[in-house]
Amino acid sequence: MGLAKVSARRNIRWIWKSFEEDNECTINNTPPALNVTELTDNPTLENPAYRINGTIEPGAVLTLNGSAVPHSGSFEYTMNVTEGTNIITVTATDAAGNTASWTKTRLVDTDNLPDYYETNVTGTDPLNNDSDSSKTAKNEAGNDIKDHIEDFDDDALATYAEYRLGSNPFKADTDGDTLEDAYELLATGTSLLVPDTDGNGINDPAEDPDNDELTNLDEQALRTNPRNPDTDRDDISDKDETKSYHTNPLNKDTDEDELTDDIEIALGNSNPLVPDTDGDGIPDGRDSFQQQFTNTSIGASIQILGSGNLQKTMEIRKDESPYVPVAMLSGIVSDFIDFNASSGFESATVRVYYNESRLNGSDESGLKLYYFDEASNLPVEAPGQQVNIVSNYIEAQTNHLSMWFIASNTYWADQSNVQWNHPDIIYSVGDKINIKAVVHNTGDAAVNDNVLVDFYAGDPDAGGSYLGSATITGGISQGGSKTAVLYGYTISSSAVDIYVKVDPLKSITEKSESNNKAYKTLSIGPQNFDSDGDGLTDAEETGGMQILDPYRAIYTDPYDDDTDDDGLSDREEMGTIAYYSSGKPYYSIKSYADIAHSDSSFKDDRKFVIYRRFTC
Repeated sequence: MGLAKVSARRNIRWIWKSFEEDNECTINNTPPALNVTELTDNPTLENPAYRINGTIEPGAVLTLNGSAVPHSGSFEYTMNVTEGTNIITVTATDAAGNTASWTKTRLVDTDNLPDYYETNVTGTDPLNNDSDSSKTAKNEAGNDIKDHIEDFDDDALATYAEYRLGSNPFKADTDGDTLEDAYELLATGTSLLVPDTDGNGINDPAEDPDNDELTNLDEQALRTNPRNPDTDRDDISDKDETKSYHTNPLNKDTDEDELTDDIEIALGNSNPLVPDTDGDGIPDGRDSFQQQFTNTSIGASIQILGSGNLQKTMEIRKDESPYVPVAMLSGIVSDFIDFNASSGFESATVRVYYNESRLNGSDESGLKLYYFDEASNLPVEAPGQQVNIVSNYIEAQTNHLSMWFIASNTYWADQSNVQWNHPDIIYSVGDKINIKAVVHNTGDAAVNDNVLVDFYAGDPDAGGSYLGSATITGGISQGGSKTAVLYGYTISSSAVDIYVKVDPLKSITEKSESNNKAYKTLSIGPQNFDSDGDGLTDAEETGGMQILDPYRAIYTDPYDDDTDDDGLSDREEMGTIAYYSSGKPYYSIKSYADIAHSDSSFKDDRKFVIYRRFTC
């Protein structure tokens, strides 16, 4: 029996050992692969979308905050954060039940600062938009200034700006170069983080980007623009304002007298630091000063008595396209000069220089200075003018600013005045007229029969051409008269003698037949004939047409209706007939009919009507 028991135990051990050898297994406790990336690093309530993406081990189950999310080995997910604590947990679970997790906590308030920045940098509460900073002695909590708007270092940059710029919100000069962060950002454009932005060995405070001899540090102290040498744009450099004139470089009118600093300095008799220089109770900007303006390039100057900023409103320029009739005057020896002032003035002395090379034999002492009068469209001789034949100028006192010029008017009258008259009736070749003949009965008895009247061009008894007949019906009373009319006579360009023969068949008994023939010369000549049909008589076109005195007369071709070939007929260009107060007529022209581009624009006169505006 004992041997049998031992044998049985050995057999059981062998069987169990054999079972273990045949059923070996491995336990899997490795977490599945999971990689997550934040696509939004600072979600806010204004922009609440929070995005992540990542990759996951194939076959693993993906959940986000406990909810299954489908995937194909990669995923992307978007959610909206809310105010307060937002916990985002991503979990991957494989078939063996192993898990891998990624968790991020986002603390969201309404101050636009990331939670980590509030925690690590500003020391404010990421769950309270108006909290206290643990890094300042002052308690900012509940001061109605949100954390991102706070300016802990009083450098004019809000905390949010410092966060975005990478500067220190508790240090007004982050890089320690003596330029405040805000000034570097907004004025110099230099780095807030390094003292020598361009690495040229000159620290930012010592740079002078606008070359006005004031460093960035100087301009910071003055609060001027380091990139503009004239901050207030008064035409005085910041350096001169601060070091020479002691005016305010931030205000173009330091003394607020309505006269800018540059004008007061230029005048020389007005103090830019005193609003009423002469103490007369009138601010300098409203007081009157003598001011001198010169344009040497065109030979003109003006001394003007007026108030206000005349230097900004006074203009002296060469008129390149003056009023055409003026430009056509003879004897012009200077440029046409426009003097314009858009602000008021009391009086002025105008000086215009002339060129001796343009005199053409004219006597200098006889030269005259003229201005253009806009109301009459005429040049007016300036009163009280003085000629300086040594320095070649003429000057005159005036209160009228417009276009001025110098000329010798010796030939103006000869060129302007012509014996001209525009007839009431103008004829052209081919026009038809009616010719009337009045027949008188000078006998001692009435004529009771119809009276035949023949019309001839030339003497009918010497080969004259028969033109036609007219019949007077009902006879003619003793001592009376009646009219016979030949209708539709076609005129020619030459004079013709029109003959009439009364009772050519001698059917009426008369005491005398000798007085039955009469004639009169019908003269259709240049004085009322229009050869080219342009509406101007030949006499006008060849003899000259009067326009406004003293402007030169106009001569055109009587056989060409568009003398200057500019697309406008001569009559169109001559405009309308006007009258002087004396009753003498003249043409008020649109453009010169004998000059194709008489508007000085080198364009057809079809697009041109003479018109000139002057500012006074």
